[in-house]
Amino acid sequence: MNNILTQELTIANKPIRTVEGLFSLNDLHKASGGNKKHQPANFLRLDTTKGLIAEIEQENINSSDMRSLKTVVKSIGGRNGGSFVCKELVYHYAMWISAKFSLLVIRTFDKLANQQIEQPKLSDLSDSEDRVPLRQAVSQLVTKRGISYSEAYTMVNQRMGTEHLEELSIGQVPQAIEYVHQLILNNVIEGELLPKSEVKQYKTDIRGLTFLKFGAMAQDLQKEKLRKAMALMNEASLLFEDAMKLEGAVYDGYHEAMQYLDDDYSFDDRLKANKKAQDNFDNLRMTKLIF
Repeated sequence: MNNILTQELTIANKPIRTVEGLFSLNDLHKASGGNKKHQPANFLRLDTTKGLIAEIEQENINSSDMRSLKTVVKSIGGRNGGSFVCKELVYHYAMWISAKFSLLVIRTFDKLANQQIEQPKLSDLSDSEDRVPLRQAVSQLVTKRGISYSEAYTMVNQRMGTEHLEELSIGQVPQAIEYVHQLILNNVIEGELLPKSEVKQYKTDIRGLTFLKFGAMAQDLQKEKLRKAMALMNEASLLFEDAMKLEGAVYDGYHEAMQYLDDDYSFDDRLKANKKAQDNFDNLRMTKLIF
């Protein structure tokens, strides 16, 4: 039983043993609740299970890459033995039990896969030389903000999700440097450089200044609207005065024209002149009403 390895895989608070990349159906059975009808032996006798095993084995036969060959099922005797199957059969087994248990298994395996992807390889980890620019940036932060190196490195590790800088990958070092530069440039960093009470007061001050600024902008806007309104009123007043002057001029001209009409004009000519003057007068009154 030396070939059985226990990995960090837990489902429903039950550890799942693995061997050579295969997972214990017996442990999965316990994690599902241990119902007798869901025993691994019953599952392996299903036609659907046999069909899935046959498909995977056929892929092995058709594959030209020896590294992609996959062991499907392995039985190990002894007290700590049992049936060990590949991941595809684990999913099939979980779905056979219930949709709820299947969802739990899928999410557990997805989480495990993501952890493996996010964990940097040893060759990808940064070395001391790679981190020289980061240490220089941290020194600037300590000088600029008056904090200790321990506090500065703690903030960097918290941001990058590491416990020590040695865990940073080569690709993470520029991100850490950029973060430190942001700390240097920002005057206020909530939860990092200022106590929460000071941050709260800062936010209050900013909010007050913002209200004052928008209040001043609103007053300026009202003043501008009032100025435009006064200008329009003044223009309208001037136009009205011009209209009144014109009305008076036309009225005077009408009466003057009537006075200078001599007896040589016929009665019809007098009527035409009178009508023309009256039309001009009426048009001017309409113009005044429009203004």
